[in-house]
Amino acid sequence: MPVELTCNHCNSSYSVKPSRADSSKFCSMDCKSKNSRILVNCGECGESFSKYKRRVNRSEKDFCSPDCKNKHWSENIAPTLESAGDSVSVSCDNCDGVFEKPQSHNNYEHTFCDKACHGEWISENRVGNAHPNWVEGSEKIYYGTNWHKHRRKVLRRDNECQKCGMSIEEHIEKFGQKPDVHHIKPIKTFDDKQKANKMDNLKTLCRPCHAEVESSSNE
Repeated sequence: MPVELTCNHCNSSYSVKPSRADSSKFCSMDCKSKNSRILVNCGECGESFSKYKRRVNRSEKDFCSPDCKNKHWSENIAPTLESAGDSVSVSCDNCDGVFEKPQSHNNYEHTFCDKACHGEWISENRVGNAHPNWVEGSEKIYYGTNWHKHRRKVLRRDNECQKCGMSIEEHIEKFGQKPDVHHIKPIKTFDDKQKANKMDNLKTLCRPCHAEVESSSNE
């Protein structure tokens, strides 16, 4: 029998299956999206734009685009660094944005404008035998070079567990991380890991549902 809940965003009543009573918080995808984003003003052009609450920069300015971010750096930050004679202009290895950094740090192999870009670059380039901890014969932990890219796409496509309906935001709140992305046809059955990571072979599952699916497939 359906359970009546109140939407955390618009306060309207809606019905869900009993299995979703503990995890559901919003009556629609639109309400869920609106609740997770806020309007902030660009630190360069002043235009308002929508941004996920968890990504709002609490200590510095937020920017609506890489162009605004780079312009702010070149006009406001770079001159102060250059006057001290201790900075150089460099290009981010992930997004190609130009930024300033101390000259003493210019001997690093790679440069990134922030931690987000650093993390994205690592997920794309430090996998398989390119990972510093790679051991020959450990292919069972190698998911292919396109795995992280397709994982992000699947999470955006599904936006919730395809078995119980738990949303990404609910999963992060409950487990401290995004949901899992499951290979419908096991990756170990593929010689070419790239093919295993095709979008139609992937679906989003919460941690409990993923464990349940994996357990039943191994029986």
